[in-house]
This record gives sequence, C-alpha cells and structure tokens, in this order.
Amino acid sequence: MYKLVAIDLDGTLLDTEKNISEENIEAVREALDSGCMVVVCTGRVHNAAAYFAQIINTPHPVISCNGAVITDQSTGEVIYDRPLEPETSERIIDICHRHRTYFHAYVNNEMYTEVLKYDALQYMKFNQKTAERFNIKIHLVEDFGADLRKAGMFVSKFVIISEDSAKLTLLRKEVEAAGDVEIASSAHNNIEVYRLGVNKGEALRFLSDKLGIDREYIAAIGDNENDFSMISYAGLGIAMGNALECIKRISRHVTLTNDENGVAYALKRFILKPGG
Repeated sequence: MYKLVAIDLDGTLLDTEKNISEENIEAVREALDSGCMVVVCTGRVHNAAAYFAQIINTPHPVISCNGAVITDQSTGEVIYDRPLEPETSERIIDICHRHRTYFHAYVNNEMYTEVLKYDALQYMKFNQKTAERFNIKIHLVEDFGADLRKAGMFVSKFVIISEDSAKLTLLRKEVEAAGDVEIASSAHNNIEVYRLGVNKGEALRFLSDKLGIDREYIAAIGDNENDFSMISYAGLGIAMGNALECIKRISRHVTLTNDENGVAYALKRFILKPGG
C-alpha cells in the first residue's frame, strides 16, 4: 500500500486547457479516502499550486517552485525554503539582459517581471478567475537586478523563456556556467533555474523523512524534465502517456495522457489496486 503520491500539475494532473477532470478529482478522492497522502509537486509558485490542491481537496503539504519551497497547508507555514543566493541571481539577470531575453522570478510567492508577457500575462488571467487568497501578486519592474540589490531579495526560481531554441540552448549553457544552480525545463520554450541541490526529488526526500515514510511507499506521477528527480526518488515512478521519453524510460509504468485522465488511470490501476 502506497502512503504518499506526489503529482505534478502541468502536463499531468491538468489537461491541455489547464483544467482538472472530474475523473481525476474522483480518483484523488478515492486515494485520500484510502489513507494515501496526495502531494501536489509542481514548478508553479505556491498560490497557484494551492489553488489546484484545493480543487482536488488534498490537505497535505504542497511542493512548489520545483522543490524550492514546501508549505504546510493546514498552518500556512513554510517548512522548507531553499532560495538562490543573491549573487547568483544577479549573474542570471545579467545574462538575460545581455541576450535581451524574457525572464521572471518568484520571491516570497510573488512574481517579478520586466515585461508583461508569457507567464506574467497568464497569471494576470489566473488572478481574474480565482479567489483573492490564491492570487499571484505581479510586480512589473524596470530593472529587477537593481530592485534585488536594493531590497536584498531571495529568488526561489527564475523562468527564462524564448521561442528561439538555439538561443535557449545558449542561455542554458551560460546560466549553468554561472554556477551554483540547477536547471530543468517544464516546456519546450523555457528553462527554469533554482539553487544547486534543489529539485522535486530532494523536496520529496525532505518531506518523506519528516513524515517518516520510506521511499518504497511513495509514488510519483509526472511528464517533464523537472519531474525526473522525483520519479527517480519514488518507489513507484509513473510517466504520463504524453511524457518525455527520458521520463518514460526511468518510470516503472506509463499511464494515459493528461487529456485522457492519465492520473485517474494511474491511481486506480497502479496505486489503489491491491498489489498494483
């Protein structure tokens, strides 16, 4: 019997339209009723993650910003926080400025951006349709590097976006060379940057140790590069049908796609089913 299942959001629990199907909600309810903890584990900032956690009615901790932050939903307490060092953040900002590339950063559950584009616009739409407690405060700033130095801010995660794949590859190499960072992708046009040693797998390890749950009793479901570490850590790794091939290769099972209620299928077939 699995005691905890970590579930990614985009490309996994959410369908292409960023909704959670009734089939997925019902399957999560069955898992919770069986005594299994359900932990949302996502690259999204906490408030967005918490919004989807309440839709599936899970009271358990939320892992956000690709493992940089873990929040206890019952108290609102941040129980794990691993931001980037300010000097590292400054180097990343300088690289983005030099290449004139869009980026945004998450600081204390808020977004900072120099351009209202991509995710910044998406979160503006998100704020319009969600309750205020789930809203993402968006700061439009002229020079984030200057603000960071002035306020002494600590960044949980950077997201760098470009439709030019060659440019994105170059940016990834330069940011990696800046040192003290982890880099993963959650979409074809982005790279996500966070502190060295931070990833979903390490956050899941911290949480499972805190809860006293051995990894053999943990399952993880995901689809993209940023899910690699948590699927590797879990006793049972499950890849979505739409997952990258590298995720499918390291997973014990492959379920249906995110548009075919793949999470519901996985929970019922591999987790809730005795001996699954």
